[in-house]
Amino acid sequence: GTEDVWFIGVFGKVISLITGADPKSGFPGAEFGEAYNRRNLMVYSDTPQGTPPLKMLWIFERIDNNNKVAVRFDLSKIKPPATPEFREMSAKVAAGVASPEETKKWRKDWNTRVQFIFENADTFPGLFTVTSVN
Repeated sequence: GTEDVWFIGVFGKVISLITGADPKSGFPGAEFGEAYNRRNLMVYSDTPQGTPPLKMLWIFERIDNNNKVAVRFDLSKIKPPATPEFREMSAKVAAGVASPEETKKWRKDWNTRVQFIFENADTFPGLFTVTSVN
């Protein structure tokens, strides 16, 4: 999808930190040569996908041999689940209209979800799925 829809750009930033690949703002290689170029290696679609990314799919392609893998990140597997109340509170926090108590609770819930990912990413069935793409 486009980098400004849903969480796509945010996740893209994290992936850039891990892989070194970047959109047009990436490291150009400069005097180190083309082998160090990271610019234009992260490509976003020009067309929004139009659906919430509960099961995000990222495709990684090697530039030397064009082999591809797809990594699916299933947000519905994260605990505690993103309830309608959590989503509503997320919107209030993002809009700056949540009370200090609501913001504190939301931050606690958010950090619990992040901790779940860190502690379970490699062991929780279905959180991440990697497949070869032809």
